[in-house]
Amino acid sequence: MKTAILGTGAYGFALAKIIINNCNNIAMWTPYSDEIAKIKEQGKIDKLKQENSNLNVDITDSIDLALRNSDLVIIAVPVVALDELFQKLKHLINDGIHICIASKGVDGNSLLFAHEILERYINTSQYAILSGPSFAIDLENGALCGLNVATKNKETAQVILKILNTDMVKLKVIDDVIGIELCGAVKNIMAIGSGILDGMGATETTKALFLTEALNSLNDIILKYNGRSDTILSYAGFGDFILTCNSDKSRNFQYGQMIGKGLSSSQLCMFLENNTVEGYGTLSALHNIFKNNNVNNNLINVMYDVVVYKDNPQLVVEFLKQNY
Repeated sequence: MKTAILGTGAYGFALAKIIINNCNNIAMWTPYSDEIAKIKEQGKIDKLKQENSNLNVDITDSIDLALRNSDLVIIAVPVVALDELFQKLKHLINDGIHICIASKGVDGNSLLFAHEILERYINTSQYAILSGPSFAIDLENGALCGLNVATKNKETAQVILKILNTDMVKLKVIDDVIGIELCGAVKNIMAIGSGILDGMGATETTKALFLTEALNSLNDIILKYNGRSDTILSYAGFGDFILTCNSDKSRNFQYGQMIGKGLSSSQLCMFLENNTVEGYGTLSALHNIFKNNNVNNNLINVMYDVVVYKDNPQLVVEFLKQNY
């Protein structure tokens, strides 16, 4: 079987290393020829600090070549790049290709989730969302992990299970696509909130209170979007919350710490310029989506005021004191 991985970031390479023994052929795509040259020259990518020269993968800047004869296409680019990418793919995807989206968040321009952007350009039901607690560096190092495959297409689920399943990757299929998408988006926002409390010197007890409120907030959102109530207990729900909201490996958590410590606007802007903080863009997009659809979520509103409007981080603590 052949798999095309679109995106040559840390997560794309980590997935390549996982599936290398299950695929006869792996092709990776990036639109940047200079990035290909750098990867081939160094034998690694900077964000992982791991050697990748032993991976038997082809890296190309031709999306047509990457997709040719592929059984599965894994989308591993930031959500902000999905609209342009799916426009390129709409004439290249045929009935024999299944799509696995590993991107998390909401597009700030279209205010659409990843699967909605796909459906905007490509008429297919053969897609799934891949989500769960998994730092790229941990996958690269062979850590045992659990991931959810969210799809309504049984054939797509079987293809992904065949390609991604290993002794160290536990996969569970769920049909709640919107629920899993919401988990992947909201957890990055809440990781910023958890980081804010950490930066302010909050106790573990207070951070546990925040995490509980955040999970309840996410569950309310899932139900409002007609998702399943048990999705909150999935790898992508509770599992990803535990990982992202409690680790300084998370850039979202790191950014929250900076806010909580009172770093200057210029320092915060510099961090955003040099790091992908998914929760920052997702927060603005989700806030706008809720506003357009008359959906009210108190914790999202507080996070928006603190992170986007730059209000006092103490508002997060004040929120936790209230009985909503």
